Amino acid sequence: MKEAAAEMEDDMVDNRKEDKTIKPFKIPMQEGIGGVLLNIHSVHIIQNDEVTERDVDIQLRKDDHLQLSGPNGIGKSTLLEKIVN
Repeated sequence: MKEAAAEMEDDMVDNRKEDKTIKPFKIPMQEGIGGVLLNIHSVHIIQNDEVTERDVDIQLRKDDHLQLSGPNGIGKSTLLEKIVN
């Protein structure tokens, strides 16, 4: 029985979880860009399983930074890809 179990272990295929690493992407730099590049007027915030919409006034200009934080799988990278495309 031990031999049969060892053979079955050798024949098993390793199941991997889908690779969820962030795909590299590049935001192309365009010369002569100035002023406001991105306006954000409202955001949705989830706290205690409840969604709340908040009005905000965020303007991003060249060389500004904005931190996106949150748990894996909530769409941070998807948001950045949508902005770029």
